[in-house]
Amino acid sequence: GALMQTELPLFNSGGSLLAAYAGSTLFLHETGGGALLWEEEFGQPITHAQFGPDDHWLLVSTTEATSLWDLDSLGEEKRLDFEQALQTAFSPDGRAVAVWDEGHNLRVWEMTGGWRPHKVFNVEMSGALLSMHFSPDEKRLLTVDEHHEVRTWLWEPTEMAAEACSRTAGNFEKYEFWYSGLDGLAHRGCPGLPGLWEWNPPQMSIWR
Repeated sequence: GALMQTELPLFNSGGSLLAAYAGSTLFLHETGGGALLWEEEFGQPITHAQFGPDDHWLLVSTTEATSLWDLDSLGEEKRLDFEQALQTAFSPDGRAVAVWDEGHNLRVWEMTGGWRPHKVFNVEMSGALLSMHFSPDEKRLLTVDEHHEVRTWLWEPTEMAAEACSRTAGNFEKYEFWYSGLDGLAHRGCPGLPGLWEWNPPQMSIWR
C-alpha cells in the first residue's frame, strides 16, 4: 500500500528498507509492514539519497551539504562535504564512496571506523561528470565527463604509491619518502628502492 507521498523512493539492496524524501524531510520505512523507522529534518531541500551496497550506510545530499548516516545507529551523522553532491558512487563492498560536488571536486571517502569517514582522494575536475563507477576490484574509479572523455583514477594511497614507485628508477625526494596511510601512520613511498638520503623517519609527515 501507499506509505507516503514523496519524491524518488529507493530500496536498499536487501529490499527490507525503503527511503524517500519530501522537501527537506527524509523518511525510512521497513518494507514488511511499512513501519516508520526514522524521520529526519535536514533544514535544506534534499536533492539525492543512496544506500550503500552493504546496507550499512545511507548517503544524503541537500543543497548545502552531503552526509552519511549509519543505519545500524540511526541518527548518527557523518558529514562528508559542505557542498551539494551531483554524482555519487559506492565501491562494490561499500567501504568507500566517491562524491562529485557542485564545486567540481571529486573526492573519495573510506569508511574505516572511527568517528568519521577518512578522505583519501581529492581532485578538482575542469568539467561536468556524466557518470562514475568503481572497478570490480575497487582499485580504480572510472569517470565519464561532459566531453565523453573516460578516465580511470587510482584512489587508494597505497595503490598510488605503488604505481609511482613502478615508474621511477630511484626514490623520491626526501620530503616525499613518506605518506599518511589509512592507519594514521607515516609510510615510506618506495621501501624496495634505494633512498637518496640516510635519515630517520620524520616526526611530521605530509598529511592529506
